[in-house]
Amino acid sequence: MINKHFFKTLLIFTGMIILGLVGALIASYFDDSGEQSKILNKAIPLIVDKKQAN
Repeated sequence: MINKHFFKTLLIFTGMIILGLVGALIASYFDDSGEQSKILNKAIPLIVDKKQAN
């Protein structure tokens, strides 16, 4: 029988999964060993230089 307890547990479990995925994405964003962060780190000085040139 599906009751309130089941839905509450399912909601908490789903929330924990989502928070874990978001945390993993944030950690990979700030990790220097990731390829995406290397691309972003190269692009940031270019953006700053263009703003200073204007």
